[in-house]
Amino acid sequence: MKERNIMLIILLTHGPLLFAAPIMQGDIFIAVAAPGNVYRITNGGDYSTATPFATGLPNAVGLVFSPDGRLFASCSNSKVFDITAGGDFSSASPFAFGLGRVNEMVVTPTGRILVTEGDNVMDITGGGDFSSTTPFATGIDHLSSLLATSDGRILAGGNDGVLDITTGGDFSSATLYDAFAVVIDSDNYVCDPMSLAQGSDGHVYSAASGNVNNDYVGFVIDITGGGNCFATPPFAYGLDEYLMNIAFDNTGRLLVSEESSGSIFDVSAGGDCSGLAPFATGLEFYPQQIAVATIPEPATFLLLGLGAVILRRKCRG
Repeated sequence: MKERNIMLIILLTHGPLLFAAPIMQGDIFIAVAAPGNVYRITNGGDYSTATPFATGLPNAVGLVFSPDGRLFASCSNSKVFDITAGGDFSSASPFAFGLGRVNEMVVTPTGRILVTEGDNVMDITGGGDFSSTTPFATGIDHLSSLLATSDGRILAGGNDGVLDITTGGDFSSATLYDAFAVVIDSDNYVCDPMSLAQGSDGHVYSAASGNVNNDYVGFVIDITGGGNCFATPPFAYGLDEYLMNIAFDNTGRLLVSEESSGSIFDVSAGGDCSGLAPFATGLEFYPQQIAVATIPEPATFLLLGLGAVILRRKCRG
C-alpha cells in the first residue's frame, strides 16, 4: 500500500490535478491563448463563465487529435502537452519540448504530428526533446498554417502563399511562382493564408486576411484548384480582418475563430457573414486552433494492438 501511495503522489505532481469529462466522438475544442485555456465548445453558446476543459497552458495556440484519439496542445513557449485527461497543466511534464516559438499543429494520414516553429515545420510524433532535431521543412516565410490533405499532401500557408511541402526540405528560395496557391489582389497585395481546412468533398479552403478594395478584411476562399485565387469569389466574407483558424466538424460545418471578438462562427452557408450570430462567444483573448475529436473504433485499437504484438515477435525472432 505504501508503494501505491507514493506512485499516486508522483502522478499528481507531474500531471493534471483535475479530470474533465471523457472526450466523445465529434467533440469540438478551441485553444485560447490568454489566459491559456482549452474549452470544449461542442454545443456552442457563451463561455465567459464556463469551466475550461484544460488550464495552465501559457499562450495555448495549437490543438490537434492524434490517430489514437489523444488531444495535444501547443504553447508558444516551446512546449506541447498531451491534454487528453483535461485539468490543470501548469506543472505537467510536456509531451514535446526544446522547440522554438510553436503555433499550429496537424496530423498526417500516416500518423505524423507536425507543428509550425517560426519559419520551420517540426515532426514531433515521438515526443521528447527537440532542441537539436533537424526540422522536417525550413525557410517558409511567415509560416502561419498547415494542412494534411486526404490525398497525402502537406500544405503550408506563409507570406508567399500556400506551398506544397509534402517532400520536406528547404523552401527559403520558394517564390510566389512556386506556390500551390496565392491570393493577390489587383493592386498586387498578397493576402495572408491564416489557416487551411479540407472538406469531406476534398475542397481546400483558406481563411485569409488582406487588402481588398483598399480595405483590410477577412474572408474564406476556396483554393482547391491552386494558382492565383483572388479572381475567385470568396466562399465567405464580411468577417473580422484577423481570422485565426478554420476547421470542419464531423457534421460538415465550417467553423471560423475570430481574434478580436473572441468568438467562433459557423460559416457553412457562405456568403456575407457580417451580421452572422456567433456559434460560441466569451472565449477571452485570441481563440486559436479548433480541433474535432476523431476517436478510433474499438476494432481499430484491436488491430493496432495486434500489429504491435506481431512487430515485437518479429524483432525477437
